[in-house]
Amino acid sequence: MASSLPVGAPNPPPRQPASSFVKRGRFRAGLSDLARGIPKASAQSTVLWSIGDLACQKLEKRTSIDTRRLASNAAYGALVLGPVGHLWYEGALVVFCERFIPGGGAATVAAKLAFDLCVFGPAHLACFLGWSGFWSFPPAYPDDAARGGGGRKPAPSKGGAGCGEDAKGNAGGRERTGGSGATRSAPLRAALDRARASIGTDFLSGLVVDTAFWAPAQTANFALVPVQRQLLFVNVACAIDAAILSWIASHPGALARMWETRVGGGAGGGGRGRDGEARRA
Repeated sequence: MASSLPVGAPNPPPRQPASSFVKRGRFRAGLSDLARGIPKASAQSTVLWSIGDLACQKLEKRTSIDTRRLASNAAYGALVLGPVGHLWYEGALVVFCERFIPGGGAATVAAKLAFDLCVFGPAHLACFLGWSGFWSFPPAYPDDAARGGGGRKPAPSKGGAGCGEDAKGNAGGRERTGGSGATRSAPLRAALDRARASIGTDFLSGLVVDTAFWAPAQTANFALVPVQRQLLFVNVACAIDAAILSWIASHPGALARMWETRVGGGAGGGGRGRDGEARRA
């Protein structure tokens, strides 16, 4: 077919692909790069959260290592914080800054810090407290747990009725012969109740402590560390943070009681103490 261009005219430039296809290709390539980094991030988080929990248990001077608590913290690092933190620090924060605050500098550092402390920090804390509460199995005797023991089984009553039975010995039988669906769902409901209780008890006081730790740490991270190493910095700092959070999660309400004692011990707080003594009297 004869060309419609005049003789000697230059060939037209090749047709460029549509910009939407280019953006879609870049987006897929970015997702692929992020996905390749998840296994490494999970492995780092597993090791460092295990180190943090072991350090916390050492400082508690436990007579033995609580392996279930250690496994729970290691699994949290591997399955939650590793993948999510990798996607956050190398994905969401980068996209946020490139889209809304390009150019870098102090404004970018301040924006990343505010975004991290206001979004990722509370979500991470709530998730960890819920995770720890869900997988915790309180011993029968709390004093045993404080000494590092695994708890003792309660002794049967003098009347011969076992745990969960009434004086006639038929309460436990009713539970065993009840609906199988209700019996199977009871442990799940109990675990969800523990998770909700853990978040409700320690979230606010834990957020104060966590923010006081991460505000200076993340300022240094965002200002001085390259993007590709920011999650590693966070994981190393998490070894310290994991020890703090492990203590909070394994001592439900202790941080809140310490906070109330400090606040109540100051000026104007004596009334609360007197009220408590009056109630106890």
